[in-house]
Amino acid sequence: MQSHHVKALLMCASTGTLVKYCLPISEVVPTGFRCQPTEPGRGDGGLPALCPSCRLLALDPQRLQARVAREVSAGWAKHDRVGAVVVGC
Repeated sequence: MQSHHVKALLMCASTGTLVKYCLPISEVVPTGFRCQPTEPGRGDGGLPALCPSCRLLALDPQRLQARVAREVSAGWAKHDRVGAVVVGC
């Protein structure tokens, strides 16, 4: 199966910060959710203000990918409005 890259947003409930990612997943990704891996993954290259829990998740790409995969396995519909998979921490 071909993997695609998906737009993902890590949302920190404590600080209200959103961090944009372009992550590979082994799911077929609908066109509106796809991204190119050459797009910047973390804005300015550093991590913005995140709570400790989110910071740990942001620094562990495999764990973040697993969370995104769990979200999409539940369906894409709840992410349609944003056009990205939103992962909270």
